Amino acid sequence: MKLKKVIFGTVGLIFFGLGILGIYLPLLPATPFMILAAACFARSSERFNNWFQGTKFFKENVRPIIKKEGMTKKRKLKILTVITIFFGISFFVMHNMYGRIVIIFILLGHYIYFYKGIKTID
Repeated sequence: MKLKKVIFGTVGLIFFGLGILGIYLPLLPATPFMILAAACFARSSERFNNWFQGTKFFKENVRPIIKKEGMTKKRKLKILTVITIFFGISFFVMHNMYGRIVIIFILLGHYIYFYKGIKTID
């Protein structure tokens, strides 16, 4: 039982690290990794779980998605603006046509997810 908690805690920390990287790297999504980290922390340790759920990132970005509460239009616009800027930079730095196509599809996937997958609240 203890080994299982250690494994979940370790995997949670890995997902948390990937989520942090995803905040700064445009092609790596942060929120899905943070959701996976939350699931792992919930199964590993009450202390880890409480710490993670107390972070600002969790409260603003992960909790509304997990609880299906939705996001405000302003919050969605802010996130999509940042994503679009970073993807735009990546697009212009990338000289490979196939890489540019992948960037466009990933960006479109973000827009579809934010407008269709996350409820907009007032």
